[in-house]
Amino acid sequence: MILILPGLALLAWLDGRKRDIFCSLSDSVALSVSLTALVALVCFLLGFAPGVWGWLVFYAAALLALAAALLRSGGPSLGGAARWLRREWRMVLGLLAGAALLAGAVAWRSYQARPLAFPAWVDSIQHALVTKQILETGGLPDKMLPYLDAPFYYHYGFHLVAAAFARWSGMVPDQAVLWLGQVINALVGLGMYRLGRSLNLPKGGSLAAALLTGFVMQMPAYYLTWGRFTLLTGLVVLLPTMAAALDARREPQNRYVLVRLGLLTAGLCLTHYLGVVMLLLFLLVLGLEALFRDLRARGPILRFTSLRLAAPPLLGGLAALPWLLRVLQNQSASVDVILPGESAANWSYLTYLLGPRYSHVLMGVSAGVFVFSMILLVLEMLRKRAAENTAPRALFAAWTLLLLLLALPFGLRLGPFRPDHYVIVLFLPASIWLGGLLAESAAALTRRWGRWAGWGALLLVMGLLVGWGLRESRSVLNPVTILADQVDRAALDWVAQNVPATGKFYINAAHWQGGVYRGVDGGAWIVPYTGRKALLPPISYMWLAENEYTKISGWGQQTTQLKGCTPDFWQMVREAGLTHVYLRQGRGTLQPELLTDCPRLRVIYSEGGVWIYEILLP
Repeated sequence: MILILPGLALLAWLDGRKRDIFCSLSDSVALSVSLTALVALVCFLLGFAPGVWGWLVFYAAALLALAAALLRSGGPSLGGAARWLRREWRMVLGLLAGAALLAGAVAWRSYQARPLAFPAWVDSIQHALVTKQILETGGLPDKMLPYLDAPFYYHYGFHLVAAAFARWSGMVPDQAVLWLGQVINALVGLGMYRLGRSLNLPKGGSLAAALLTGFVMQMPAYYLTWGRFTLLTGLVVLLPTMAAALDARREPQNRYVLVRLGLLTAGLCLTHYLGVVMLLLFLLVLGLEALFRDLRARGPILRFTSLRLAAPPLLGGLAALPWLLRVLQNQSASVDVILPGESAANWSYLTYLLGPRYSHVLMGVSAGVFVFSMILLVLEMLRKRAAENTAPRALFAAWTLLLLLLALPFGLRLGPFRPDHYVIVLFLPASIWLGGLLAESAAALTRRWGRWAGWGALLLVMGLLVGWGLRESRSVLNPVTILADQVDRAALDWVAQNVPATGKFYINAAHWQGGVYRGVDGGAWIVPYTGRKALLPPISYMWLAENEYTKISGWGQQTTQLKGCTPDFWQMVREAGLTHVYLRQGRGTLQPELLTDCPRLRVIYSEGGVWIYEILLP
């Protein structure tokens, strides 16, 4: 209902032609996220929150629109369906196999997340808090009250669908974030298949790219350990948007394709800002190529294909502009050039992000394929033999090169994004180039030895690669990023039932990045899970006014130095208005054994290594 229905209803009206069902499914998911984000933005600008009934009307309208589209097309009869099954039994088997692979990808991502009681790392805490606020507000919040007196200007596509999923499934926000995130992670592979088909890869190559993404590559599986659910949702929208841009290049007169490109661009602008940068790079490559073709044709400027390609993304950007302006008012963007001698980036860290070793092998082979393909494409262009079938891959090669340049620790820097942000998305071009290599190799074997030899070799190699990937990534989580477990959940449930809503907790903290500090245990989840306050809120506190942000970061730094109920501790209690203390044995600087002789601290909970104290005020 949430990820497919709205987009499928729109797609049924936009394009009634026979299409690859998995391409349609990928487009439906991307359009669903985009439509949900756009409707929420319209409601926000009009000053009202849709609430439960408003969103129910939205999904009911989508269902009615889909039914109307099916009725308009005549709808299949029972006898016609039976004849179609007999005639297209091979296609039916392919659909069942594809559905099984997609279900397998969801099951695999869920298996990788099996140790988690809460989503991992600090980003997840912020995602759960925003999802909770959208549920409580009924729409997009203007400020993060009552939890933080800070403006809300984050990309919100994932949080909207997570809130809807939490509402209709009955899950609490943190669990909705965790488990919907695994579904979206699996859907990135579907998006890779969609892009591969628009790049004119054979079906086998597109399927190989999807399998590499879902079962073999370290990324995006490793996103789980960071809680990068917003980036995953951005990729689920980005890949069909790139495919729509290629479709628009191929059919610049098709208004349905142009409408799809505009809507997806608007949705991406509201779902993830790094995805917007990646799309702009791709559109730049397509636009320059189209402009070159237009100038060679020397036709009227109003008939330029480049103008037709530019119009939908521009209109999509204008639809999202009110929110983008809100973002720019609160967060600065920059364009810098970093010289090699000025770079402070750590090459070993970037290399680590490309790993572990099996992933280094895959990325290295992919890099070799990319370089070889670039040489062949350049030779074809020099000989003026560039066929239309290979042109999309030449454009994709140029986009890959731009991503690689931005992933270097020196050169052009499009702030606030860092080289590591681009490194962790390099699996996208890597999977496409490897998938293309496997498909071309299978095609060569088919020409020489027959169809069964080509497909048999492709299936064998993919089976070995998938087995390798499953073995290497079955325990993809980094234990360091698991902040809370079932013991913490039990303690937080106790807090929600026994501590007054006005309670405010001391929690241990550690430095995160910049001047921002984070929680180190289940105490970091106190705000989004129980609604109580904490000395150190989720990392959203960096959006507070400068004086508030500095004060909270100062408290975070102090917690890293406390050794007991010293005068500094009591001064912090007074300044922050603390009423309780949350400690986890072995996590953080302040430990239970250091508070044994504190006369104004009373133990009210002690289970499984979690200690909760009430601060007795004088």
